[in-house]
Amino acid sequence: MVSPDKALGENILCVIGKPKFSQLIEFKAEVPKVKINGYVTKSVPSGSMNPSKLNKEQVFFYLNKRPIDMPRKFKNIFTEIYKQYNPSMNPILVLNIDVEDNNYDINVSPDKREVFIKNEDEVID
Repeated sequence: MVSPDKALGENILCVIGKPKFSQLIEFKAEVPKVKINGYVTKSVPSGSMNPSKLNKEQVFFYLNKRPIDMPRKFKNIFTEIYKQYNPSMNPILVLNIDVEDNNYDINVSPDKREVFIKNEDEVID
């Protein structure tokens, strides 16, 4: 069962199952005012795994632990970087992005899944 008290990895394991979870590695990055942590599909040597097993792109973004529909510009950056290392596979990405409260607005849509990130181009760079 998924629980906010469990570690992120344990929750992901509950949702996607052990076979897919075993193909993930932990990811952490930090820049001023932004911390990113989560899991991403690890690089798989050619021929070591059937790419069709991970053929469907599964990308989940959270902003300060709240599920969001990430702006397309950000999502594309993550998937393009991933494709540089694994061109034949689609990624599984589960990323939480922690930003200071005054740097985003969740009041864009009634379901609070669409967000507006202030200084979006700065964050992308």
